[in-house]
Amino acid sequence: MKIKKNLSLLLITLLMIITLVGCCNNTSNNNEVFRIKFKNLVALKDLEKYKDKTVEAIGFLSPITAYDESFTYLMNLPFQTCPYCNPSDTKITNTLAIFAKQGEKIKYTDAAVVVRGTLKLEDYTDEYGYQYNYRLVDVTITPANSDEVGEKIALYNEIADKNILSSIMDVLYSVDDNVFHDVYVETYGQDYDRYAVDTTALDTAISELESMNKSDFKVLLDVAKSVKEIATELNKAVESNNYDGLDKYKTEIEQDFQDINTWMGSYEL
Repeated sequence: MKIKKNLSLLLITLLMIITLVGCCNNTSNNNEVFRIKFKNLVALKDLEKYKDKTVEAIGFLSPITAYDESFTYLMNLPFQTCPYCNPSDTKITNTLAIFAKQGEKIKYTDAAVVVRGTLKLEDYTDEYGYQYNYRLVDVTITPANSDEVGEKIALYNEIADKNILSSIMDVLYSVDDNVFHDVYVETYGQDYDRYAVDTTALDTAISELESMNKSDFKVLLDVAKSVKEIATELNKAVESNNYDGLDKYKTEIEQDFQDINTWMGSYEL
């Protein structure tokens, strides 16, 4: 997990400080199930009545997952790589840690999901060093449907099922690695080789977006085409071992990150 990759998505996360508010309904066996939503700020003490009870939460899985896939983070926006960017001891922020049942794994998906588990309110530090006092354990995860998330998120799930966002972001991060190579070496003090970028999945993503022809995804398509153009020039530079012309793409890459962050912000849950 590279710190610099978290920085590219930090701004949008900072602007989207959200938290959890619960409401309840009854299941068929009359056990109360509390629905947690990433909305309106609430104090942690307001969740005390839900302690050790079954709750549900809707959100997006972070790409950051435990090495053994035993836990991950549920977040308010798609593809967020900066959990707990706004830590608080008294308020729920933009992240909810979720833990699988013993011996089970959490498989990443781009799509919005419904997570059901037991709410634990206790101090906890995970393997990434994040400290928090609320989490869900023994979770089960199911895809969210349009009744639960609305038509807009359901439409987003169409591209999520095709891994389109992941394909674009993977290439964007790789291009960023190479074009900002000098900046990262100077900042983090560790040199690494530039490398060619495989755009096969990106090509598929562009083709899928063009075939869908929906205005909701125009920004995503524009970013994908921009990233493909830069990746093509990058691969030529790697082949010739001449990187003098890559600096001119720095502004464009920053704009691509900004555009895609703004686009993802419209899918907040």
